[in-house]
Amino acid sequence: MRTPLSLRIARLLLVAAAAGAFGVFAYIAALARSFSVPLVVFLLAGLALVSAARSIGTDLRRGRLLAIAGGLALAATGVLAGFGAGNISLPMGALGILAAWAAVLHPLRRMALLAFGAYVAIGLLLTLPRGATLVAFPWLISSVVLWPWTSTLLLSAASFALPIYASIGLALALAVSALLPQRAPVGSPDPVTPRAWPGRRFVARTTALALLIGTVATAAYIASAFARPQTSARFELDPVPLVVVFVGAALLGVGSASLRALPALGLASLAVGATVAVVVLLGRPTVECHGNGVSTTGGPWWLPQTGGGSSSGSSVSGSGSGSIGGTVTTGSGGSSGSTGEIRRADGVVIRYRCSGSELVGFSIERR
Repeated sequence: MRTPLSLRIARLLLVAAAAGAFGVFAYIAALARSFSVPLVVFLLAGLALVSAARSIGTDLRRGRLLAIAGGLALAATGVLAGFGAGNISLPMGALGILAAWAAVLHPLRRMALLAFGAYVAIGLLLTLPRGATLVAFPWLISSVVLWPWTSTLLLSAASFALPIYASIGLALALAVSALLPQRAPVGSPDPVTPRAWPGRRFVARTTALALLIGTVATAAYIASAFARPQTSARFELDPVPLVVVFVGAALLGVGSASLRALPALGLASLAVGATVAVVVLLGRPTVECHGNGVSTTGGPWWLPQTGGGSSSGSSVSGSGSGSIGGTVTTGSGGSSGSTGEIRRADGVVIRYRCSGSELVGFSIERR
């Protein structure tokens, strides 16, 4: 039997996108020469796309889920890395989205074609008005299919990262869902007559697992903060981030326990929990002291800027000051110690004091 054209196109795009993901991984790894979470996401996206290409012809559900997961992860991380390697990562992210759509469009169906046409039309409306920019930077034409991620940058810097983190979290949830075999819902003798609610044993087991994972993750987060005295991590252990870490980890437990039995609950829990995990893993302490200066960001990951400006800081050695996109960093001191403050456009002022390579003072003032 002849292979359908839609399947051949899907496989071709999936393999091409996987190769692009591995290529971006190798390119950025060679330049950075250090470990980073986004770099690993490129590698995982490539593996998901390869698996999708292999399975879409025999297991359509698994192939589609893996294709969407790989495409979302590649697109989100490609946009995230776009400031340093945009001429490579953005086109590859767009290729990942096209590969995901190709998997969704196989076999061809009218509603899927209409949805894809609407998706591209929205991208064209949002991208083409910036014609002069596209001439100078032609790789930005990728925004036609990357508009759910790139368009948020036009709204505010604070909202830019939200769809990126959410896409990576959803991609992880979809990949896990694809790799697990399906089974009947909890309490159902067959898939046709599911029971409305799971049994008490299932609820008790899931709740216990969620509490255990949440507690362990929160304890590990606190231990990690105190293990880095050169950073402001231990000073940033407010109730808000601790609750977020606990709830996010607990949702990962709920999703892991219920994904096969209650797919909707499991997928939603995994997506939200994985999103929180990505935010926490990518978050950096506001201040890090070094023997010859200080490096800063715009604030803790749980206190995003809402008044514009940049979340970047500057290194301080001796004395100096700087202003980048609304965030002002000033400091003074020498190799034995330094002090400084970060003034944000939203009124938040962060003050710090280093003694050698150890942070000994840190405060956040909200005005």
